[in-house]
Amino acid sequence: MKFKKKSIKGLLLIIIFVSLTKLTSSHIFIIRNMSSSLSGKYYLGVKTLNIRTNDIAVIQLKNDPYYKNARLMKIVSGIGGDSITKEGRSFYINGRYVGKAREYSDLGTKLEETKLAQDKIPKNHFFLTTNHENSYDSRYADIGFVSNDRVIGRAYKIF
Repeated sequence: MKFKKKSIKGLLLIIIFVSLTKLTSSHIFIIRNMSSSLSGKYYLGVKTLNIRTNDIAVIQLKNDPYYKNARLMKIVSGIGGDSITKEGRSFYINGRYVGKAREYSDLGTKLEETKLAQDKIPKNHFFLTTNHENSYDSRYADIGFVSNDRVIGRAYKIF
């Protein structure tokens, strides 16, 4: 079977990163992107709580109706203390549009958008989104504001 150079290079990178992960510590891990919400197929995860706006955060879902305790990667659109507003189902952080919550899923299930009790993201919480219009993220009540204890770390795109 003939492999493309890009495929061989990608596989080699994965093997190197997995080996480094096993050798270095339990603070580094490889995560495979299973959706089209972010570009890239493989990411290097680093366990940290030093998460900032525009970072890619890795979170652990708990009792989620769709992804059952899965790890997800999302872009940090806002951090505790940032201004957040909503017009209809559209969300804005510090005046910047970050996305609109859809009313129904692709399967026709009603999607409840995150309700705002205040005009600031709560302290020690994040608002996570992606640029993909169908992304399942903080725009929806099932995820909502993500607290520090649900953040595993930060992700860096490998390829």
